[in-house]
Amino acid sequence: MQNGLLDSLGTLFARAGQSSAGAFPVVSESYNRRYAAWRAAHRIEPPQKIEYAPQIDVIAEKGVHDDALRTQTYPHCKLLRDDSGDGEYVLYLFKGDILHPDALLHFAAALNASPRADLLFADEDLHRAGARLCPQFKCDLNAVNLLSYNCIGRPLLVRRKLHDAAGGMAAFTDDAAYAYALRCALHSAHAAHIDAVLLSRAALPALSDTEGRACIDAYLQKGGLDGYAVAGLCKNTFRLRTSLRAKEQISIIIPNKNNVRRLRRLLESIEQNALYPYYRIRIVDAGSENLDILRYYELLRANGAADILTMPSESMAALWNFGARSAKGAILLFLRPDTVMDTPGFLVPMLDQAHRALAGAVGCAVADAEGTPLAAGTASANLCENVPWLSQTVRATALLHGACVMLQSDLFFRAGCFDETYFSAGGAAAELCIRLMRRGQTNIFTPAVSALVHGADVTPTAKERERLEDALRPLSQYDPYLSARWTEILETRDLNHR
Repeated sequence: MQNGLLDSLGTLFARAGQSSAGAFPVVSESYNRRYAAWRAAHRIEPPQKIEYAPQIDVIAEKGVHDDALRTQTYPHCKLLRDDSGDGEYVLYLFKGDILHPDALLHFAAALNASPRADLLFADEDLHRAGARLCPQFKCDLNAVNLLSYNCIGRPLLVRRKLHDAAGGMAAFTDDAAYAYALRCALHSAHAAHIDAVLLSRAALPALSDTEGRACIDAYLQKGGLDGYAVAGLCKNTFRLRTSLRAKEQISIIIPNKNNVRRLRRLLESIEQNALYPYYRIRIVDAGSENLDILRYYELLRANGAADILTMPSESMAALWNFGARSAKGAILLFLRPDTVMDTPGFLVPMLDQAHRALAGAVGCAVADAEGTPLAAGTASANLCENVPWLSQTVRATALLHGACVMLQSDLFFRAGCFDETYFSAGGAAAELCIRLMRRGQTNIFTPAVSALVHGADVTPTAKERERLEDALRPLSQYDPYLSARWTEILETRDLNHR
């Protein structure tokens, strides 16, 4: 499947101290070389004949040449120096940005295919010294990504009515462009993404943390949404904080069988790093006979440290479900017993995401015991090494790692709990994520929390993988929140590699 959707179940380990490691949308030198080879082999084809040909006003920054639209193959456009036009659609052109010759023609074709669209955007990259770098392959618009970074970016075409309602763009700056995109998105009836690089920027985005947070806060306030923005782990990104409910209880469900060492290690990490008092641990024993673990259970009971339940089963899904059914917490956190929660205060950043509007399951960053990254959502560890911001940004994702999954209790039961025919944690978590997507919920990857897995990876069995692929097929063949182009470039041969 595209994007290594099932090959890369998991999330890339990312510590808070990594904030200086990269910036959106910077990629590795190797990835840039692969992108150059890919571009050479993939020409953007002009769209077929169009019937509806709207007038497009291109509002240009001072310094943009008067003949900037001369190479455009779409004739129904004009260059303006201010917002005085009467065209049906508006596009801002920054100084130094280069539109693909068929860019406006592609926008017109997209409007013919999606007449309701009032906000349209396409992929972009960076041009420098004749080279094309740092592609930004986008996906369909979603609120999780939009409030984490400017996932709309440039080029952006907006229907005049929506443009006027949003108040236009205040200045030709990245901060003003993000604020404009947010205002347009808030009032948009239908947004459409064009899967093609139609613009090359002269410079990387340079968002101010203060202005970016203010833009997001204004969006939330106008939309009547809870929360406020804080700086993300890497430059040009942000993270949403939501209001904590008073003394909100979290039930932490942990299956276990015949293993004292791994369970004690997990419980000690929770006690040390939770920094949030309102949680209750529920251990579901799968039929232990080891005397050491039975004595440890008695010690936990005597100290009131955990509830101990018993359910003989080999299915991780069945054990998690059993622990959840009698849990009293409004929030459920499902952990594998060989996990270590590595981030001080790990519960609150996950709660922030779980309380977002239409949030589905929430997962954190995960690595193996040696600290080797696994993946970020459906983005492979290899992809994240080449495109580091993917692992350092709060993002919507199709699937999450099975070692650590949080969601609201009422949502979990409305969705039908875990499918108990899945025995692996990875299979059970992936299948639940798919069902949540079908319900209209958005699963969220957050790099603000990290966990270590000391056992084998949690990828589904071969039979479970087949079932998951069948379940995904009605939705799409790939993660709708991660463009297939990312992996396509990664699989392109690096011609400079020896």
